[in-house]
Amino acid sequence: NKPTREEQAKCFPYLVRTYHLMPNLKGFLALGQLAFDTCLRLAKQESLLLPDVRYTFRHGAIYSLSDGKFLAASYHPSARNTYTKLLTLEMMTELLQRVRERL
Repeated sequence: NKPTREEQAKCFPYLVRTYHLMPNLKGFLALGQLAFDTCLRLAKQESLLLPDVRYTFRHGAIYSLSDGKFLAASYHPSARNTYTKLLTLEMMTELLQRVRERL
């Protein structure tokens, strides 16, 4: 279920290319810690991270990036996370509303 490091490494260049094809992109919504860490890697490579900010994964966190974009974090909406109520419909709805306000 979790991609291997090799699979992650093979996919990262596609994320970078996709990012460069989206000049009007306003932000990222990372679904899960793996996605969050990958977005941070991209942001670091593109010099988007703010020096004073500690980017820590936690559901509902929304961080500003240096170019006005943002990075929002959510628990992955997997069956395990929703069944155990680690992520509820209310939590996801509230985060999506906050993300929409940033757009």
